[in-house]
Amino acid sequence: MNRWEVINRIIKKYNHKTYLEIGVRTRHTYDQISLIDENKQSIDPAYDWVTYSMTSDEAFQSMKNNEKWDCIFIDGLHTAEQVKKDIKNSLKHLNTGGTIVCHDMLPPNEKDLSLSRCGNGWEAFANLRISNKNLIMYVVDTDYGCGVIRRGNQVLYEDENFSHEFSYFKSNKKNLMNIKSVTEFKEMMK
Repeated sequence: MNRWEVINRIIKKYNHKTYLEIGVRTRHTYDQISLIDENKQSIDPAYDWVTYSMTSDEAFQSMKNNEKWDCIFIDGLHTAEQVKKDIKNSLKHLNTGGTIVCHDMLPPNEKDLSLSRCGNGWEAFANLRISNKNLIMYVVDTDYGCGVIRRGNQVLYEDENFSHEFSYFKSNKKNLMNIKSVTEFKEMMK
């Protein structure tokens, strides 16, 4: 299962009607989303065909507070700091009952921590798993990890030895990231 299949199952399960993608690059994910084009928008500073041809920080700054989406896919700049800002801004612009999906939340190796690969965005997701009980969060174990965030209530991940070191992540990711297998995710989406 790839990221757009994860997103499309979420769209179907929750009857989402609107979609925003942060970081479109080749349009590969954007073009696979099952909604009609009029209900999809995008952010990317590198392309002029997108809705917001600027950084995600600039785009969110330019938006009115009432601009909201049902599903927001975050796959832009893969740094922990930027993913944190993108999640925070996305939560402000998420409709009630909406879903955020973050790509690249399960980098398999240290070499995948480069910005051209997964980066260290997993740290932003992990920080919310340990600090924000008002969210429901899990990562589907597919396509380098598809992190799902919805408003709700979660049991916080607790470990007094928590660290942003990759070795800690590798040893504790199952519980830290609340990993769901593809089979578990499919069951959840029924």
